[in-house]
Amino acid sequence: HQSLFSHLGYKQEFQFLNLEDGGAMKKGFDGVYTFQKKDWYLESKSGGSQNTHSQKIQLGFNDLKDKFSGNVNNNPWFNALGHTRTVNSKKTLQNKIELLSYNFDNKKYTKIEDYNVIPCSTIVYVNNCEKINTIELKKSITNLISEYNYSNINIVCINKTSLTHFKNYLKS
Repeated sequence: HQSLFSHLGYKQEFQFLNLEDGGAMKKGFDGVYTFQKKDWYLESKSGGSQNTHSQKIQLGFNDLKDKFSGNVNNNPWFNALGHTRTVNSKKTLQNKIELLSYNFDNKKYTKIEDYNVIPCSTIVYVNNCEKINTIELKKSITNLISEYNYSNINIVCINKTSLTHFKNYLKS
């Protein structure tokens, strides 16, 4: 998703590396971006061809909602703060996330409807990658998010083959 968002003008406010010690699973947002003076919070879900983009978008959105509302075990803002400091984000963003982290620790949670969110879906095919039927996908996603609350939302759906992962690994 990195190159897509960079191409569109979004500024990446995180590292791809996990900042927690010991290789622990990441407990924060999958990504924080800024674009046109707005903060965007990304959560990406992927699965095999037995999944649908709507299912993965729903999982991503619900995961974001849980993080904002405090329905998670760890403070996602703490992780986001570490990333913004590491990449030298603007102080205003760092201060905002620091306050959110402090409030989270003090059980003062927020609501997803106050935030700009980017739920993402990646469907991985073993052999042949299917082309996305954009008309059907748009209908399905529009129906899905009609019941969601958010300030702004961008949705990303990607189809790729597992062979793509292998080729990218060889190129790196």
